[in-house]
Amino acid sequence: MNLEEYFDFLRPDDIRLKGTRIGIESILYEYLHRGRTPEEMSGPSLLSEMAEQTGGRHFPVDNLNELPDVAAKIGMELRNQYLLGYTPTNQGRDGKYRRVQVKLVQPRGLPPLHATWRLGYYAPVQ
Repeated sequence: MNLEEYFDFLRPDDIRLKGTRIGIESILYEYLHRGRTPEEMSGPSLLSEMAEQTGGRHFPVDNLNELPDVAAKIGMELRNQYLLGYTPTNQGRDGKYRRVQVKLVQPRGLPPLHATWRLGYYAPVQ
């Protein structure tokens, strides 16, 4: 299974992932000083891509001392969620992938809001 097939496999399942990401400095350090393979180093970016494709978020952690702050951010997000639903205008049962777009109007006088959602879904076949 290649990476594209894997993401196609994930889209129907509403999987939420929490992962980490690393920058080029970390990649070079891991490869040169710790002897990690390219596959081991690409894991965090793969988790990031999987989280984005399925509507989840990732929280990068570069240092264990950051974990309490990251846990607090995750807790805040879990307590401040809204669930949206809709009925698609295209009722076709063709099994095709349908993109979903969410637009957020920022309210005045409040901190900026950020929305995350699944990028799409497969229409039912039957």
